[in-house]
Amino acid sequence: MQKKDLILKLKKRGLSYAKIGEMFGVSRQRIHQLLPGYDSRQHLRDNTPACYVELKKCVLLYYGKGKLACVKCGFDDIRALSIDHIKGNGGQHRKEKGVGGGVWFYRWLEKHKYPKGYQTLCMNCQRIKQVENKEFYRKPTNAKSRPRFLGG
Repeated sequence: MQKKDLILKLKKRGLSYAKIGEMFGVSRQRIHQLLPGYDSRQHLRDNTPACYVELKKCVLLYYGKGKLACVKCGFDDIRALSIDHIKGNGGQHRKEKGVGGGVWFYRWLEKHKYPKGYQTLCMNCQRIKQVENKEFYRKPTNAKSRPRFLGG
């Protein structure tokens, strides 16, 4: 009997990949890889930088009103484009939802079917908006200190 057949039999009996891995002296991931249907190329394809760039393009296009450009000034270099929370509560919102920045946030937006309240801005326009709306205030650390503006 081949290893794959034995693994399939054990899996059908209800054993977990971890238990089967212990029996063979390998990791549960290796057991999963030995089973038919595992495609290592698919795993790599989903986690490549090119995949992240494509996701970023899709999200920026959606929130850029069909253009891969800043909605305020029209700047179109993807390296300086990002998603802006229109109401200015981005950090707080991501913290509440348990979502990181960058690709994690783009995945969250895609998963939640592109909710309203976001726009594509270049870093310059985003910075100008933050300064104009005083979005960079931090709470005082003690009673004597005042909120300090973190902007330039």
